Amino acid sequence: MKRLLISLSVAASFSACSSVNEGVVFKKEDYGNKWPFSVEKIEVYCAGLAKSEIYFRSGEKTYALNGDARRMAETRKSAETFDDVNQVWLTDPRDPNSKMPVPDEFIKKAFENCK
Repeated sequence: MKRLLISLSVAASFSACSSVNEGVVFKKEDYGNKWPFSVEKIEVYCAGLAKSEIYFRSGEKTYALNGDARRMAETRKSAETFDDVNQVWLTDPRDPNSKMPVPDEFIKKAFENCK
């Protein structure tokens, strides 16, 4: 009985972690040279039990955007597939050793949309 309860609890937690809100769309045309990705538009959304993981979709691919999402994407490798954000994250032209900064608005709007 105890094993059954633990199994059900784990399954419920995973399914809660997998819940996804509808995202907020951002387009390159609205950000000009401050756009940090090589794709034309992204849909940013939050997920996870604590709603602290921020991901974005572009086409058929999904990328982890913030630290919580990257950590969870790494842990969930066997259950879900996430693409490497470095494939679409542009290098900062002012500093070739850095990536373009992600506008704070992307994360903020995703969190606001979670509520």
